[in-house]
Amino acid sequence: MTAASPGPASAPPRPDWRLVVGFAALTILIHFLTNGAYGYFRDELYFIGCGRHLAWGYVDLPPMVALVARLSHAAMGDSLFAIRFFPAIRYALPAVIVIVGVMIAPVTIPVLPVETFIRYQRVLGVNVRTDTRKTAELPQSYADMFGWPEMAATVAKVYNSISPNERAKTAIFTRNYGEAAAIDFFGPRYGLPQAISGHMSYYLWGPRDWDG
Repeated sequence: MTAASPGPASAPPRPDWRLVVGFAALTILIHFLTNGAYGYFRDELYFIGCGRHLAWGYVDLPPMVALVARLSHAAMGDSLFAIRFFPAIRYALPAVIVIVGVMIAPVTIPVLPVETFIRYQRVLGVNVRTDTRKTAELPQSYADMFGWPEMAATVAKVYNSISPNERAKTAIFTRNYGEAAAIDFFGPRYGLPQAISGHMSYYLWGPRDWDG
């Protein structure tokens, strides 16, 4: 199923990614301003030693740790700032990941009411297209969560409006597996027979009890 196409709308504002960059930069700055406090931690001294003996593996740490220590030494020496430079950069990455993850979470997880999601999507500047290449208000993954009970009820209304003799020889043929599965799932409450379809695995299941 696809969502209805929206009417014309003005271009939505783009999200301000400066917030993400600024938060990450602030995180790095805090580490840079404080990484000269106190002295070397014992693990840092150990990492420097491992960096002088590069290998594919160590007893208690992955080779990348020693490689980073070696790069720090080669580029900046063995000062506290040097040995803590790359870890400071690393600490900023989770901040970026968390902020970006929170921002895009509603696009991948249905955590917002539909109308709120549509407004939020426009703020992000997301241009949604369905699998039929039509513009829609909801992405296909969300649009396909709506309308199945109503579709089954509509089919049941038509099916139950015909005479018992006609119903006995009436099959329900659908265009795709989603429609067929919805009939099979919601249909029994209305007395509907199982659907048939030529789509996906329904093709392998054939015409069921119908002979054509």
